[in-house]
Amino acid sequence: MEIVETSIYTQDIIKLLSDEEYQELQKFLAEHPKAGDVIPASKGLRKLRWKLNNKGKSGGIRNIYYYYEEQHTLYMIYVYEKSKT
Repeated sequence: MEIVETSIYTQDIIKLLSDEEYQELQKFLAEHPKAGDVIPASKGLRKLRWKLNNKGKSGGIRNIYYYYEEQHTLYMIYVYEKSKT
């Protein structure tokens, strides 16, 4: 599974997760690329709720990504902290 990040995603993810936590997220998505809910009217973008430190999923981050099944590629588009919305 190839994982491609947008520049804004890279900037934000390093502020939110440690390297180890991000590797855990990447591993999970590589194993379960359709885990996130499809965002309506987005042409296939998915939103995955992910735990952040001790906040759990409800207070964690939201990971917006696109899974291009034919190319077996995940495009990490945007990430944000739920409590900041």
